[in-house]
Amino acid sequence: MGGSHSRAELRSWATRLRYFRYCLAIGGHANDGDQLLVALRYQGADDLRSLLQALGVTPVNVPPPSVPGPDPIPDCPGLGQPEHQVLAGHPCFLWPRGGRLQLSLSDLANPYEVTASVVEAARRIEPLLAELTARVIDPPLDDYHCLCPKYHPDLWA
Repeated sequence: MGGSHSRAELRSWATRLRYFRYCLAIGGHANDGDQLLVALRYQGADDLRSLLQALGVTPVNVPPPSVPGPDPIPDCPGLGQPEHQVLAGHPCFLWPRGGRLQLSLSDLANPYEVTASVVEAARRIEPLLAELTARVIDPPLDDYHCLCPKYHPDLWA
């Protein structure tokens, strides 16, 4: 279920985290890794701006096409992808698209892995999400690869 992690370790992580979910890599040619993931809803550019600001992230305007800058957010013209940010002192990857802002955490030394230190980083970031619970999309990845109550209720039993 969790690669190199025991069932007891996964259960411990699952019950200690309120919003972040452990999501397993699909693997193969996807070139993805395991990650802790949370997704938050937004509706349009103004709502995304206020959501980012609530997380302590300064929204970035996209410069004219002839000037190098951040990738634009497809559903929010004029805003650039926040990508790599620091939340509550920890590196976090933010990717808004289609009304969903995904926050992803993985190990800095091995970005394909989730470790105990990554879980601790998620625990420190979660207080930022406490005022945003109405925006949380659970599960953030709606399939069996996401260790969440919907697909793996035994981990919360």
